[in-house]
Amino acid sequence: MTHYFNTTGLTANQLAVAIESARRQEDAILALFRQRNRPMSPSMVQREMEKFGKVWPITSVRRAMTVLTGQGDLAQTEIKIVGVFGKPEHCWGLPSTQGGLFQ
Repeated sequence: MTHYFNTTGLTANQLAVAIESARRQEDAILALFRQRNRPMSPSMVQREMEKFGKVWPITSVRRAMTVLTGQGDLAQTEIKIVGVFGKPEHCWGLPSTQGGLFQ
């Protein structure tokens, strides 16, 4: 699974640092979902992470949530809220091990 998309041509050392940072973001976001155990949108996740001193661009939050979804750790829902830019955004949640959407 790709954790960081090297669209700017980082060198090997820079890329290693970026990948580790991306993995830490994913771990923190997954921990937040496990702690809250409720659907959240990328904007909601970004605001919650700021409470812990994690100020990340919304694009980084979306990337992390996309990676976590691809790994099966999160699932997109049909629930939508109005995001920070006034546009609807989907909420995500933890997939249930019993076949439903949420634990």
